[in-house]
Amino acid sequence: MLYAMKFTYRGTPDLLLEDKKSITGRGMELMMLNWHRQTMPDHYKSGAARKYHYEPRKKAYCIRKNRYAPRPAPLSYTGAMQKQTRSKIKIKRTETKKKAKVRGTMWANVFAFLKRRSSAMPDLRAELTLVVNEERAGMGRFMKRWTIAKFRENRRVKTVEVGK
Repeated sequence: MLYAMKFTYRGTPDLLLEDKKSITGRGMELMMLNWHRQTMPDHYKSGAARKYHYEPRKKAYCIRKNRYAPRPAPLSYTGAMQKQTRSKIKIKRTETKKKAKVRGTMWANVFAFLKRRSSAMPDLRAELTLVVNEERAGMGRFMKRWTIAKFRENRRVKTVEVGK
């Protein structure tokens, strides 16, 4: 999942760059954990194909899938990928001179998730990590609330703006 945020701080002359990066980086980690626990499971619900605009599956695949499970989840054939991607996420935070970067990695030992066999096969990784605008706005609100609360603990910030 790639999600970039730009922060504008006002009233922070004594706030060091290191404080900004560490607080922002930690907030991004928590935002990613929140996405993984609360939002990502929605990709496996019944209306997800319509909401996230998944590529249409071939008719033969749908028939096989419906034989295997009478009410299958949109991105899951056997349920293995759903269990593995929901179970854990590895989050790595790196801080450079000017910015903090957070990368989340989910892994599933399912061949369709690991590698596309052909161009006709949908990219499950891209479909699973897609973030729609309403989720993006929610993530921005989460980051703004968390960052303002942390900066106010230090009594160093008056305004934080979150944008793209």
